[in-house]
Amino acid sequence: MSAQLLTVGGGMPGALPTIGAALARAEPGATITVHPGRYEEKLVLATRVTISAAEPGTVHVHVPAGSVLTVGGEGAQLHGISLSSDDAKLAAVDVYSGEAALDGCRVEGAAWTALLSRLQGSIALRNCEIGAPTGVGIVLTSPSMSTVEDTTIHDVGTSGVVVGEQGALTLRRCRVANPTANGICVNGDGNLVAEQCTIVGSGKPAFVVDERGRARVDGLTVRQSALADVFCRGEVDLTVSEADLSGAGQQAVYVMDGARPRFRRCTFDSAGYSAVHVADGGRPGFVDCVFTNSRFAVTVDGRSAPTFDGMTVSGTTEHVALVGENSSIELRRLQATITAGAGVLATDGSTVTGADLTFESGGAVALQLQDDARGTVRGARFTGSADSCVTVGAGSSLLLESAGLRGAGLDLGERADLRLRDVEVVEAPADGLRVGAGSTATAHQVRIRRAGRAGVRLEPGARGSFVECEILQSRTHGFDVDTGEPVSITRCVVSGNGAQDIQQCADAALTVESLTTNGTKGSAGTGTPAEAPAPADRGRPTEPAPDAVAERPDAEELTGPLRDLDDLIGLQGVKQEVNALINLIKMAQTRQRMGLPMPPISRHLVFAGPPGTGKTTVARLYGSILAELGVLRKGHMIEAARADLVGQYIGSTAIKTTELVSKAIGGVLFIDEAYTLAADTGGSGPDFGQEAIDALMKIMEDHRDELVVIVAGYSELMQGFLASNPGLASRFTRTIEFPNYSVDELITITSNLCRQHYYELDDDGIDALRTYFERVPRNSTFGNGRVARKLFESMINNQASRLAGEPPTKNTDLSRLTAADLAVELAQLEELPAEQTRVDATTDPNGAVSASQSWQRLGGLVGATEVREAMGATLVQLREMRNRYRGIGRHGNALLVGARGSGRSELARHYAAGLSELDVVPVGQLVTASTRQRLAAGWPGQEHSLVADALHDAKGGVLVVDHTEDGESNGIEVIESLVRQVRGSLGDPVVLLLAEPGVAERLRAAVPALTEVFGQTWTIPEYEAAELAEITARHLVQRGHEVPDEVRSALVGLAARLPAPTARAAHQLSWRLSRAARSRTLALADVNGLVSASNGASPTASGGFATVG
Repeated sequence: MSAQLLTVGGGMPGALPTIGAALARAEPGATITVHPGRYEEKLVLATRVTISAAEPGTVHVHVPAGSVLTVGGEGAQLHGISLSSDDAKLAAVDVYSGEAALDGCRVEGAAWTALLSRLQGSIALRNCEIGAPTGVGIVLTSPSMSTVEDTTIHDVGTSGVVVGEQGALTLRRCRVANPTANGICVNGDGNLVAEQCTIVGSGKPAFVVDERGRARVDGLTVRQSALADVFCRGEVDLTVSEADLSGAGQQAVYVMDGARPRFRRCTFDSAGYSAVHVADGGRPGFVDCVFTNSRFAVTVDGRSAPTFDGMTVSGTTEHVALVGENSSIELRRLQATITAGAGVLATDGSTVTGADLTFESGGAVALQLQDDARGTVRGARFTGSADSCVTVGAGSSLLLESAGLRGAGLDLGERADLRLRDVEVVEAPADGLRVGAGSTATAHQVRIRRAGRAGVRLEPGARGSFVECEILQSRTHGFDVDTGEPVSITRCVVSGNGAQDIQQCADAALTVESLTTNGTKGSAGTGTPAEAPAPADRGRPTEPAPDAVAERPDAEELTGPLRDLDDLIGLQGVKQEVNALINLIKMAQTRQRMGLPMPPISRHLVFAGPPGTGKTTVARLYGSILAELGVLRKGHMIEAARADLVGQYIGSTAIKTTELVSKAIGGVLFIDEAYTLAADTGGSGPDFGQEAIDALMKIMEDHRDELVVIVAGYSELMQGFLASNPGLASRFTRTIEFPNYSVDELITITSNLCRQHYYELDDDGIDALRTYFERVPRNSTFGNGRVARKLFESMINNQASRLAGEPPTKNTDLSRLTAADLAVELAQLEELPAEQTRVDATTDPNGAVSASQSWQRLGGLVGATEVREAMGATLVQLREMRNRYRGIGRHGNALLVGARGSGRSELARHYAAGLSELDVVPVGQLVTASTRQRLAAGWPGQEHSLVADALHDAKGGVLVVDHTEDGESNGIEVIESLVRQVRGSLGDPVVLLLAEPGVAERLRAAVPALTEVFGQTWTIPEYEAAELAEITARHLVQRGHEVPDEVRSALVGLAARLPAPTARAAHQLSWRLSRAARSRTLALADVNGLVSASNGASPTASGGFATVG
């Protein structure tokens, strides 16, 4: 039945004179077309109808009193209608039931709100204009979800949009212009989702969340607010992402009364006072936000506690952060550039906690604590030109670890406390460290170089303890001890200083132990040590000893990226090679300036070595160093792998390679696993790796002065890569070998990771670390730094499990890692096979597979003989491909078909172990993922991210995907995404897909490209009764039982009655037999008893034999 059509106005035959008349005749679902004109009437809609303007924008409905539109019942739709009311008390549009959908409409009211949605009403606005010169544009209190899109709210006397009580609203791409009060306000228990909205010129805070309001805000833009851009307080739930807030009269964000909003990837610019102000117990969190051009980036008071993770600050005129009134601030990954004003100032008992901080402070103080403030900073770099860029004032304390200060020193005022560990101060204009009266400095492993005055100055009344420190090349004294309070100097190096290495006053209480000065090591002593000049020599200049810093002859040259290179753990040979090349380039530049010919220098490098040894990091630093030398314009680095360079059809590779390499012009192109370009990928189609090499070499020649290329990979494979093409060998003439890290270096890397994440290792934990790294296999594919990181992650996971069972009694237990947290990993090492002479897989792949532990275990399994033999043949084939420097491509991937419980996962595990043991895969980790769990997408398209994450985790190893049809998860979409993503990087990781027989057939039909990715299919047959009996017997033996021959024979008959011929059913049978056994040695009576119990039970009875398996 067609919908009823009614016409209003226009003088047409049958047209009704008023909209009300049409509504009186309208049936549910009717459409009313209104011709242009002004209609003074109230519209009361109780029936589901549609009212449309014949020509949008020409129909105006107006009332002098009351609401011009009231919606109840099922709701209504209006298109292109202007609605207005002059009533000073009632809303122009009142929706109390059903939904009012307005498209292209204009609403204007003279009351406290133009549009009201209440009780059970809801609104759906699109492309509308709302005006309320004396009130609010939209008020929404109904719990029914409303939506407003592409709508402008302007000329409002108070706020633009208010969501209160139980209101629920979604705003998309809306604009609120020049509201007298707030642009958008959420209060009561209101719930708002706002996406890509704009608020301009608010007279009060532009975006407000109060009381118990909840808001999810994405892409908010706010401009020129008179007070604050965002204001929240109380028990609100507010998350703001990708906001752009600029030009606020006071603050971009104001948080108070314990509110805990979260801001991510937001930009706060040009606030009149502070970009963020937190008061009265506020606890907001900011992640990856940018703060520019405000007086203060952050101000905090009233016992508040904001956190900032990923904070970039520039253009502040007073302070980066001002923290007071017993508040606290946590800063992580801060980058602050100070051109005016100062950095972080903490006062009045406040607390600063920082990690990974970078300050470029110029002539300002970067970090200042005063008036009983406290600070803990782990991991920081300060660059400045003031006498001191870190100051600790009266009654305050600071713990500073793993920090570097360049161009400025440390200043400790009166009655303050400073603890330093692993800190370097270079080229401070005045004293490297000044300790004022009544203050205490404790320093461990601190290096102070080339201070403008004394390296360390202790003024009258100061105390100090210095252990394993280096004070080098100060302009005056190394230590200037002008205090009678206790000062100890233990195992320190003090040399090369312009005056005395240690200057002390007459009443100094100085203790010196194991001091090294000018290359001479002294013994313990007190008073005036033999190594220190007497008090009478105070101020007499001496020449620096020529070998004062013999162990670091280039110390004065270590700046910027060179210093970062020097700071890397281990890699001494790599550092020497890079420094030698840098020195060669410097000399060539000097010769050029003198008019001498420059020697031929190839800046392109080969980085050869196992994974996790810092090749990518060194490549990035090499580019920065060349940029500092003026060799490269930018010095940035572009990373690439085979998939980034090689296309999938003729002609695409050259385009793809040229586009990527063009991004690296002026910097470094780093190609990891470059050897994969020199041979085919093992796929069935053509390979274009050589085309990528040809394009690369042409670009290297065309831009030889603008581009540096570094190729990286395993040593033996890179040798084959260079030998595969004469052009490569002529362009890459220098190879730098990256060795495995030593045990001590791996311990240092792991310890640094602990410290960076606020954990600490106790002595037993360090001993356990040493044991692990001494015993873990160190073959050519050992992961080095990656192993250290994975071990650290395992330790904190183990600690969490341990503390969950034994709740900590002290807070320090939460950050302490012990040997118990390594017990699982050490136990796994016990299961590794003993070291033995291995057959060289590069010369005898067959022999290597036969001798491998993984093949021994695989061959020792019961049943599935054809599958196991196919796996062994595949291992030989893949090892042969590696020997010929070919990628393994799809040949390592397999579809493993078998019933659940047939041993698919066990076979996959042994196959993965063989790939690792034979060095077919570089790392060897095994990652499992199921389409029902880890890969189950929550919304369309999510499967791409889930699959990408699993592939990333398995990179360098094996990914096992268990595909199941359960009628709910989107398994087919997951496999399609898997095929697409694996096809782009065949062979890394190796992928095994597990499926049941019928499921596998349907999968092949649904995803035809499956065979392009999975080179073979292995099908596990059903187990015979004898095989199931043998599996059962082995399982019983593993549990400590003895199984006589007569019992083994009886097991065959018992196994034949299993409900499913699978290994899992056999294991469950063994469990039942083990529980029923009366002794260690199984007897026929145990088997017969199980059979009798089974026969006497219902087939489905709990515990009956039919339930086995």
